[in-house]
This record gives sequence, C-alpha cells and structure tokens, in this order.
Amino acid sequence: MGFKEVEAASGHGAVNFYERSIGRITDLSLQVNDASNGMASLKTSLIANLLKEKETEKTI
Repeated sequence: MGFKEVEAASGHGAVNFYERSIGRITDLSLQVNDASNGMASLKTSLIANLLKEKETEKTI
C-alpha cells in the first residue's frame, strides 16, 4: 500500500492497515531479537572454546 492509499484510508480500512502494520513490525522485531540471541549464543560458545584451548595450552 502506497502513501496516498494510506492517507486516504479511513474507518475499517485504516484500522485493518494499522493492525497489519503493527503485526509486521512485531514480527520483524521478534526476528531481530531471535538473531540477536543467536549471535549472543555463538559469541558465548566461541569464548568458551577459546578459554578451553587456552587452558589446554597451559597444561601442555
């Protein structure tokens, strides 16, 4: 839906557009949050592995 259509929307059409927009924003926000959590998990795993390697090197 373009800007002119959005500006012209009124009544139920405007409410439906608003609800769809909020739904899309919420969905994208959840996707970003999931990606962020995934990156944090990878970072934690990488640091844990690096620390294990460092400890292994000390014992050799």
